[in-house]
Amino acid sequence: FIITIIFFLSLVLIFKRPSLNGRLITYKMELMTIIRNEYKGVGLGHFSKAYGKTQREYFSKSIYINEGDLIYSESDKERIFADNPKVGFNDYLQFGIEFGVGPLILLLLFIMLIGFRLFKYDSPLCQGLISLIVFAFFSYPFSIWAFRLLFIVFAAYAGSEIKVNNSPRGCS
Repeated sequence: FIITIIFFLSLVLIFKRPSLNGRLITYKMELMTIIRNEYKGVGLGHFSKAYGKTQREYFSKSIYINEGDLIYSESDKERIFADNPKVGFNDYLQFGIEFGVGPLILLLLFIMLIGFRLFKYDSPLCQGLISLIVFAFFSYPFSIWAFRLLFIVFAAYAGSEIKVNNSPRGCS
């Protein structure tokens, strides 16, 4: 199993290196945006503008003039992989940018509570929640209404007192 994972990760590193570099630059810019805004949110729907400002400031500092020549710093290599995404490639970081670190921590605690409840109920929905949580680290499922609704179903089921004993095995 571990050898299979290492094999597939190696393939990703070999064949998808530019895509991986682009994602890493995006994550770096998202974290810098959170820090730049002093851990306060920029407001719902203002992700792209805040991200663009951070990226512009970051790359503008990497160019300077020396004896009439433009000099590029090491970060200029990152410029090749830079992009201007409308949504974050990590839903949690986008939430942190839009709402701030405090609400992000509350969201993560809420997700953990839902996960613990679903695990306690031995619900097959626990596996769905785990899939959605992992998916949100590498993409933006919560920008799609169907996934938002699915998360609400997970939360509602976890908040109910219903325990189904004849359901398929869940997370345990």
